[in-house]
Amino acid sequence: MADTLILYYSCQGHTERVAQLLHKLVGGDLLAVHLKEEYTPLAAYTKGLYHIKKGLCPPLQQDVDISGYDTVYLGSPVWYWTLTPPIAWLLKEKDWQGKTICPFTTNGKRNGDCFEKTARLARGAKVEEGCAISMVKQKADSIILYELKRWLASLN
Repeated sequence: MADTLILYYSCQGHTERVAQLLHKLVGGDLLAVHLKEEYTPLAAYTKGLYHIKKGLCPPLQQDVDISGYDTVYLGSPVWYWTLTPPIAWLLKEKDWQGKTICPFTTNGKRNGDCFEKTARLARGAKVEEGCAISMVKQKADSIILYELKRWLASLN
């Protein structure tokens, strides 16, 4: 098992695309979080908002084991200026003690409180500066890779 994990949730494929590009740069294991019943794009705006406001998360399809990793690159789309319910739930429920989290998000234009919320929820973790990638759908891979490389250089 690698000591680095890229863990992400993606509803429409934007965060998945960034996670895959990040994986090319840092290696490690790549793991997508899946729900038993995935959000549709419309449900992300209706059920997603309800889940965010109530602090709920629909059941995950798989157990997410982070115990063997020192560094977790954690990716989430931004919904209503905050983290998606699956990522917020993982931050609340998993043992992050002694781990380093490098958060990244995909968003339309605004990142909201995602990085602050990551630091607040991941008890015991060292949370690095985050990387917010906006307008992913309109960007070429080369532009996203450039943004990721700049972010990674700032972490070292």
